Amino acid sequence: METRSYPVSRLRRGLVLGAFLPILLSAVAFGFADDPQIGLILLLTILPILTLTYWVVHHTRLILTPKGVVWRQVGCRIESPWDNIVALRMEKGHEGFVGRKPFSGPGVKRMAAFRTAGLKGTALYSEAEQALLAEGRLMPLAPFAYAIRNGSMLPDLDRWAPTLAKQARDAASRSPE
Repeated sequence: METRSYPVSRLRRGLVLGAFLPILLSAVAFGFADDPQIGLILLLTILPILTLTYWVVHHTRLILTPKGVVWRQVGCRIESPWDNIVALRMEKGHEGFVGRKPFSGPGVKRMAAFRTAGLKGTALYSEAEQALLAEGRLMPLAPFAYAIRNGSMLPDLDRWAPTLAKQARDAASRSPE
């Protein structure tokens, strides 16, 4: 069966490295300071966390097939046939497939459990997204939105989910960018 696999965008993968870079530089700086043990401890603590985090992000995929879509991440999988997906949300940073019925896979419950996650005072998902995640009907696509916006995913959507491709094009034509 023909499949297309889309990785997390390069920018988002780069943000993982960028978030840890100041900490790594601090560890190196401590290494050259009076107490190199602190630098070594920081380096040995942060480097495995960075490596694992990058590995998880690097291996996250959105897989499109003629039958449907699979969102795959280490320990998390969400899948749906195309006929269950009724909408493509294209609000920047909040992109996602919306299902008529709950999606399947162990990732559905995990996403619902962490739907209120965020930094102090700032939620990762909007209230509407949190409601859809609680129902198991949202497959977040923000990590893969670049492939939709730059058009590389559109030929696959044209073949397998033309209504969703049209929604993506309509959203792009309304976008001020």
